[in-house]
Amino acid sequence: MKYLLLFVVLYAVGVAYLHFRPRNPATWGEACLFSLVVTPVVLAWWRFRDWMMNRAREAGEGMREARRTRKRARGV
Repeated sequence: MKYLLLFVVLYAVGVAYLHFRPRNPATWGEACLFSLVVTPVVLAWWRFRDWMMNRAREAGEGMREARRTRKRARGV
């Protein structure tokens, strides 16, 4: 449900921006069609970035824990 709402909001903002921009405004049809194509790409890109950032955070936490374990094993 969250992503459906996000899709609708991004779509509406994209259409409004493309139609009301100061230079070369698009017609309603062009703005709707372009936003319909671009909105899923933006959402997929956003999800991929979140996924990659979570993996990097988890890897960093694992490396820090391994470093602490090695230090404890050496007695430092």
